[in-house]
Amino acid sequence: MTRKFLLVLCALSLLSLGMGSEQKKFGLPDLIPRQVLFGNPVKLAPRLSPDGKLLAFLAPAENGVMNIWMQTVGKSDAASLTMHTGGGVRPFLMNWAFDSRHILYLQDNRGDEIFHVFMVDTETKIVRDLTPFPGARVSHYVLRRQHPLEMLVSLNLRGDANSLEIYRVQLDTGALALDTQISGRITDWYADENLVARAAKVMDPRDGGIILRLRDGQDQSWRDLLAFPFGEKCGFIEFRPGGNSAFCESSLGADTSRLVEIDLRTGRTLRVVSSHEKCDLGSVMIHPLTKEIQAVFYEYLRPEWVLLEEELKNDFGVLQKFRPGTFDIVSRDLADQKWLVCYWSDSGPQAYALYDRASLKVELLFEDRPELNKYKLAKMESLLITARDG
Repeated sequence: MTRKFLLVLCALSLLSLGMGSEQKKFGLPDLIPRQVLFGNPVKLAPRLSPDGKLLAFLAPAENGVMNIWMQTVGKSDAASLTMHTGGGVRPFLMNWAFDSRHILYLQDNRGDEIFHVFMVDTETKIVRDLTPFPGARVSHYVLRRQHPLEMLVSLNLRGDANSLEIYRVQLDTGALALDTQISGRITDWYADENLVARAAKVMDPRDGGIILRLRDGQDQSWRDLLAFPFGEKCGFIEFRPGGNSAFCESSLGADTSRLVEIDLRTGRTLRVVSSHEKCDLGSVMIHPLTKEIQAVFYEYLRPEWVLLEEELKNDFGVLQKFRPGTFDIVSRDLADQKWLVCYWSDSGPQAYALYDRASLKVELLFEDRPELNKYKLAKMESLLITARDG
């Protein structure tokens, strides 16, 4: 370590020591320690099992690394299921299998970003690597209720950058076989309710836009359905039951992106399901069984939910009263009777709650960073500025 670097460290240390007194001198709130803001959360990313009986979440294991834990809903029997040491499990890469016994998640080796699909048995705590191929990277996997013992996974076993390979994996035996190959630079792909890969987004080499490519069945050929020039938004959301139409995000012919239903035979827009004249489409809430769109989220000056089903009005009213801030439904059981709700605020930690639709009761489960409650955070304010041209 050089003398110059040591001097810089000393100067920074003295500066941070003096800032505490400066804060008090001018009546400013206390500084928030970096560990509180950027250290491991206490708990994070809960997920309900499909039968609604178990709760999985991420939390530090004994080694301080974020791992998967599980507890019975309504009980305090939380226990660690995994013990990864090189790097923590990412929250957005974890899902329950539809047997309500196994949990699947993507994990790399010490940050090398070569992700594999792992599966942990919640009863035996046995962890298996379902894609144990050195150097082969998983980018996406799909589960469907109608096929609880299978998954589709994109895996670059052959290393061809100009095509995408999708494999079918048997969760009980680990058997893996090539299922689908799609030519082109694929940015994403989607499977229907029968666990058939039927749609893909392909980068258009002419202008960097997106082409929505489709096939009508497992043994059918792929065809280009819609072209989205560079700058236009294209988002495939969900196949409708029967597979003849799908919900998509599209900005074609509009100033903002809208939620539309498109005919998968012709690419024609059947209807505009929801839109906002001031901002693009946000997230959508989909019923776990019917696959109908129930609510749409927009964020213009303030986040807002737009309900498309009247029966949700009472549920959302209960959730809005429970805790200040914006909320999102992050997980549901298949019966749609239990919801896991995430509340986030500009002036405190994220909070997670369990909502029982039958009793209309909301139970706070945990906050991700409870230490933040000791400090004062600035309130976020909306600001609208009119441009010179109006």
